[in-house]
Amino acid sequence: MKTRRNSLRVLLVEDREDDAELVRLTLSEANFAPAIQRVDTRAGVEACLRESTWDLILSDHNLPGMDSLDVLQMVGELGIATPFVILSGSIADAQAIEAMRRGARDFIHKNALGKLIPVIQRELATFEMADELDRLSGNLLQLANFDPLTGLPNRASLLRELAERAEQCAAGAPPFGLILVEINRFQHLSRSLGAQRANQVIAAVAGRLADCAGPDNFLAHLGGHSFALVVSGADVAASLANLTACVSQPIPLGDVELFITLSLGDCTLPADANCAETLLSHAEAALFHAKQTAGNSHRSFHPSMARTGTREFVIEAALHRALDKREFALAYQPQVDLCSGRTVSVEALLRWRHPEWGPIAPLEFIPLLEKTGLIVPVGAWIIDSACAQLRAWEDAGHSPVRMAVNLSALQFGDAALTRVVADALRDHAIAPDRLELEITESIVMQAQDAAIAALRSLRQLGVRIAVDDFGTGYSSLSYLSRFPITTLKIDQAFVHECEDNPRDRALIETMIEMGHRLDLEIVAEGVETQQQADFLAARDCEFAQGYLFGRPMPADELAAHLAAAATSPTAISRPGSRSCATPAR
Repeated sequence: MKTRRNSLRVLLVEDREDDAELVRLTLSEANFAPAIQRVDTRAGVEACLRESTWDLILSDHNLPGMDSLDVLQMVGELGIATPFVILSGSIADAQAIEAMRRGARDFIHKNALGKLIPVIQRELATFEMADELDRLSGNLLQLANFDPLTGLPNRASLLRELAERAEQCAAGAPPFGLILVEINRFQHLSRSLGAQRANQVIAAVAGRLADCAGPDNFLAHLGGHSFALVVSGADVAASLANLTACVSQPIPLGDVELFITLSLGDCTLPADANCAETLLSHAEAALFHAKQTAGNSHRSFHPSMARTGTREFVIEAALHRALDKREFALAYQPQVDLCSGRTVSVEALLRWRHPEWGPIAPLEFIPLLEKTGLIVPVGAWIIDSACAQLRAWEDAGHSPVRMAVNLSALQFGDAALTRVVADALRDHAIAPDRLELEITESIVMQAQDAAIAALRSLRQLGVRIAVDDFGTGYSSLSYLSRFPITTLKIDQAFVHECEDNPRDRALIETMIEMGHRLDLEIVAEGVETQQQADFLAARDCEFAQGYLFGRPMPADELAAHLAAAATSPTAISRPGSRSCATPAR
């Protein structure tokens, strides 16, 4: 209010200078310090209304050649929304009512100018509130239609644009194309750089895309690391090349330069679709196929894309929401001590139950988690949830067990992995040696120096490291002595054939003996028969896992299993084996 008082601009429509001076004195005594412009002709009023803006209009009623109703009509015709107050010695009731109907805010008698101050205060406050509401409405409109990070139109704006262009196209307008754009490996980038720097990357890419999109095209930010560009049908090929070229130069990010690549999928209406919804769906299918190729790649929609890969595409789209919607769960498969028969460890296995489709097979969705990079946040959730479950079992009174969790190559290469593990152990008060992280031979062999550093960082926390599916990967076994590994898991392919295949029996015996010489614990996977268990026990294999001892089960069933095993463990016969008193490695 103080600001408005110090800069109050008043248009005073008054033919008597003495009355105008009384208004000036009244406003000055109230500390308004106004700038008053007095006019008394129709032409003067119209000129002031057209040429300047005013905080308040005060008008006498009876004026030479006009009255306050005429002034109100001019204000209304020009669409001016300034507070309007009538000052007059006399005005008929009917005229006063008509003046209020036309927009006058009040009527004050010239003999009662003291009433003018509270009226002005009220009207200025009302209009300031209206201005604030307009500003807030504008902000809400901005948020509803534009992305706050990039300033580009958002998905809702894109859908309206597509619908409008589709209607125009149906009425004879030229064809147009939709290009969808994604930054490759963005989940990994975000985990490595942090949210703030990842947002800087998105903003930088948005700026470059906007620069090369052209003024006649429509660029939108769909959220996350996805964008969309609407272009004329004839410009699709050139736009695809421009989009790739615009991000070819590195993005400066503090003390580093970041190189990124894009995946692009395009579709044209009416050639490939007959409506906006189908156009977007087909462009998404093309983008999905483009993402299957590394680096800058693009695919144009082909009808075969709507048939092949449709389920995979739909599943991938659902995977992006599955973690937030809490559709993932963990199942737990017991690992037993072949000497005592007790369950000493469990392996956490990811399961996904979609609310409409039901359970999705791990072999179907886990490769998609890998392809999309979603395995990194999902893997962090698995580690945290597994540690939380360990704490819950122990708080319920069950004997402590070890928890095994699989790591993917993307997780293993994530710089934040050690922190994720450390946070989970701390948050749930889990002793580090009760967590075992399982990796495959291929992971540790891809970049051996980096793998050694990552494994040592994890081992410094105190967690255990197991090599999963041992025997199916690399022929070079030198990494067993170089890497800080604690456990070997013999692949089930050897175990399944050990009863009938002498070669597999020999391989198992060799792997067990070699592991023991390296002071490693041995776990045999896929044990389904008592004969297989007896064979392994006789060769001093310490632990086994498989359907003979239990299928993967929910946490509550595993708790019941632990309780039952604690009261009556089933010892496995181990003829000729070492004593059960031999300490586990």
